Amino acid sequence: MSGRLRREPSDRDHPALAELDPTTKFLYTPHTVTSLLLGTLAVIYYSRVFNPPPVQDDEHQAYLNVKHGLTAAVLIFLGYSTIQGPVTCMVRPHPAVWRFAHGLLVVYLVLLSFMLFQNVNDARALLKHLYPDLGRELPERSYGGDCRLYIPGKGIHWQVIYDTVFDEFVVAHTLGWWGKALILRNYTLCWTLSILFEFMELTFAHMLPNFNECWWDSWILDVLVCNALGIVAGMWTVRWFGSRTYNWSGLSQQPSIIAKARRSLMQFSPYSWDDFDWRVFSSPLRLLESLAPVLIILLAEVNAFFLKYVLWVPPRNPLNAYRLCLLVLLALPGVKEWYTFIESDESDIFHKLGVFAWLAVAINVAETLVCIKFGRGMFPNPWPQRVLLAWGAFTVQNLIGKMAEERDLFLFTSESVNEGHPDKLCDQVSDAVLDACLAQDPYSKVACETCTKTNMVMVFGEITTTAKVDYEQVVRDTCREIGFTSDDVGLDADKCKVLVHLEEQSPDIGQGVHGLGTKTLEEIGAGDQGHMFGYATDETPELMPLTHVLATKLGYRLTEARKDGTLPWLRPDGKTQVTVEYYKENGAMIPTRVHTILISTQHSPDVDNEQIHKDLMEHVIKPVVPAKYLDDNTIYHLNPSGRFVIGGPHGDAGLTGRKIIIDTYGGWGAHGGGAFSGKDPTKVDRSGAYIARQAAKSVVASGLARRCLVQISYAIGVAQPLSVHVDTYGTGIKHDKLILKAVQEKFDFRPGMIARNLDLNRGAGRYKKTAAYGHFGRDDPDFTWEKVVELKLD
Repeated sequence: MSGRLRREPSDRDHPALAELDPTTKFLYTPHTVTSLLLGTLAVIYYSRVFNPPPVQDDEHQAYLNVKHGLTAAVLIFLGYSTIQGPVTCMVRPHPAVWRFAHGLLVVYLVLLSFMLFQNVNDARALLKHLYPDLGRELPERSYGGDCRLYIPGKGIHWQVIYDTVFDEFVVAHTLGWWGKALILRNYTLCWTLSILFEFMELTFAHMLPNFNECWWDSWILDVLVCNALGIVAGMWTVRWFGSRTYNWSGLSQQPSIIAKARRSLMQFSPYSWDDFDWRVFSSPLRLLESLAPVLIILLAEVNAFFLKYVLWVPPRNPLNAYRLCLLVLLALPGVKEWYTFIESDESDIFHKLGVFAWLAVAINVAETLVCIKFGRGMFPNPWPQRVLLAWGAFTVQNLIGKMAEERDLFLFTSESVNEGHPDKLCDQVSDAVLDACLAQDPYSKVACETCTKTNMVMVFGEITTTAKVDYEQVVRDTCREIGFTSDDVGLDADKCKVLVHLEEQSPDIGQGVHGLGTKTLEEIGAGDQGHMFGYATDETPELMPLTHVLATKLGYRLTEARKDGTLPWLRPDGKTQVTVEYYKENGAMIPTRVHTILISTQHSPDVDNEQIHKDLMEHVIKPVVPAKYLDDNTIYHLNPSGRFVIGGPHGDAGLTGRKIIIDTYGGWGAHGGGAFSGKDPTKVDRSGAYIARQAAKSVVASGLARRCLVQISYAIGVAQPLSVHVDTYGTGIKHDKLILKAVQEKFDFRPGMIARNLDLNRGAGRYKKTAAYGHFGRDDPDFTWEKVVELKLD
C-alpha cells in the first residue's frame, strides 16, 4: 500500500503552540514513554506486587482494598486521559489540563451509568462511601412560606426581607450568571435562560419545596437584580476580553522578574477571544440551534435540585460544589464546540460534535434518567391544574403560531414591457450601438443614451472607439427589427428623423479608469462610483423570482405571437404584470398561486376586446403560466383600458435606462448604481451587476442558500471593490461570512477581470438581446454571467 500515513491531530496544530518559547518548551513535550514507566513503577509500589500483604479474613481490609483499587483505576484512567486524551479547542493554561478535565467528566458519566443499575437505597449508600454523613433524608428549605412584605398593624415585614436578601445563594446567583454570560456571550440567550429557569421553578414547585419562592423573590430579586447584575457584568467582561490586544511573547523574552511573573499569571487567561454571532432569529432552524446550549444548561440546573432531593444530598455538601466545577469545565469548551459545530461545513470529512459538547448531552441525559428512576414514589402531589393549563396553552399557541407563520400569505407583483415600448426601444438602440462598436473595437468606451418621441430617435453621449459605425443605420435597423415599420404602429424606421450627437469620452475619466489604454486588465479601475446588486432565489429553475419570470415570459410570448403571425392584430408596444401569492419558509419564498395577470397590449383598430381576451388567454397566458399556479380565483385584466391602438413613441416618450427594475429582478432583491444599456464593460453599473448576479446564482445553485443577495461597491478609477457583501436572508447552510469567503475565493470583482472572465468585450448583437426581456435568468450562451460557478465551504 503506497502513500503517506495521515498525521494524527496534536496540540501543536493550535496557533498558540505553533512556536514555543525555549524556556517552557519542555512543558509541551508529551513524555508518553516516561509517563508510562513512572506510572508502572507507581502501580508496582502501591499495589505491593513484589511484597504482597498476608492474606487474612478481614472485611475492613477487603473494603479498603476495593476502595484503593477503584481509586487506582480512576487515577490510571485520568493519567491516560491527560497524556493520550483527545485534542481539544482549549490550550490555556495547558492542553493537559483540559484533557484531565475530559477524563474527570468521563469518570462522572461512568459513575452515573453505574448508579442507574442500582436501586435508590444502594445509590444513596454508595454516596456514603464518599461522605459517611449522607444517606439520611434531609428537609428542603421552602422560600415561599411567608411572602408578606407588609403586615397590617406591624408594618414592613423586615425579617422575611432580611432572610431572603442575605441568603447565601444571592451571591451565588450573581456570580453564576456572570459565568453563564462568559459561556454564552449573548444577551438574548442569557435572558432566555434566566426567565426559563423561573418558569421551571413554577412548574416543579409542587415537587420540590426548594422551588417554592415568593413572587418578588423570583422575579425581582433573582431575575431583575441578581441575574441582571451577573449578565451585565459578564457581558462587560466578554466585551473587555474581545477588545484586548493579546501579546504572547515567551517567558524568555520578558525583561524582568516582575514581567516574567506577570506573563506566568497571564497563562491562566485566554489565548484569544471569539465572539459568538449566534444569529438567534435569522431562521427557525438557527433559533433551535442557538437554544440548544440554553436548554442543556437549563436541564443541568434543574437536575441539580432533583439530584439533591432524590439522593439526599444537603445543599452544603461538597459533592454539589464538585459537580458544579465539573459542569463549568464542561460548559466552557462545550459551548464553543457546539458553536463551531453549527457554523462548520457539513462537507467537512471530520464534521462531528466535539468531545465536551458530546459529554454535555450524555451527562445531562444520564442525570435526568437517575432523577426519573430514583424519584419514583417521592413526588405524591399531583400536577397542579394551572401548570398543565399554562404549558398546554403555550404548546397550542406555538403550534398555531408556527402554522400561521409558515402560511402567512402575502402578494408580490412584478411587471415587464415589450421591446416595442418606447423606453425599451431606446435601450435596444443604445445596446445596438454598443454592439456595433465592440464588433470592430473590443476596447471601445461607450456611454450611449437614446431618447425617442413621435417620428424621432436621438442618440447622444460619449464614445471613444476606432470603429467606423453608421449610427443612423444602426438606429433604423433596430427600429425595423422591433416592428416599427409604419406610422400607424407608432414609428416608421425608414422615415423617422434620426439625430446623432456623440462625443469622445472625457480624457480625465479615461486617465483615471484605464490610463488612456496603458493600464493592464488587472489595473483597470471602475468607470464610476456606485454599488451593484445580484440576486438569486430557488423558487424557479432560472433561480429568479417567479413574478419576474412570468411577467417577462408573457411579454416575450406577445412578441412571438406577433412576429410569427399567430396573432396578426398585435402591435409592438405592450406591458405585462403578474401578482403571485407567496409565503415564507425559513427565509425562502414559496409561491402558491398566481393571484392576478395584467396584460395591456397595443393592437390594430379592427379587433374587439372579446377577441383580444380570448386570444390572449389561449395563445399567451396558457402556454406561459404553469397550470398549477392558475385556479378559479385567478384574476385577469386583459387590456383593461378598453383600447390601445396608439403606442410606441407616438403614444409616449422613451429614454434609455428607465426600466431598470424590469431589467433586473422585478422589484425583488435590490438595485443600485445606474442602468445597463449603452454602457461598455468598464462601466461597473453593468459589469458589476453581472458578476454580482453570477455570484448570487452560484451560491444558490451550489446549495449554500435558498436565497442570496450580493452587493459590490466601487470607487471611480479604483480596481478593487470597496466592499463585497452577502445576505442569504437566513437561508444559508452556514454563516454568511463563510459564504462570503467562498464567493471571494472564486470571483475576481475587478472591472478588467470581470470583462475578461465573462467575455464582455464581445459585441455583434449580443448586448441588444439583453435590452429586452431581462438581463438575468436566461439560458442564452451569450449571457455568460448566468453560468454557475461551483462554490464549496472550507
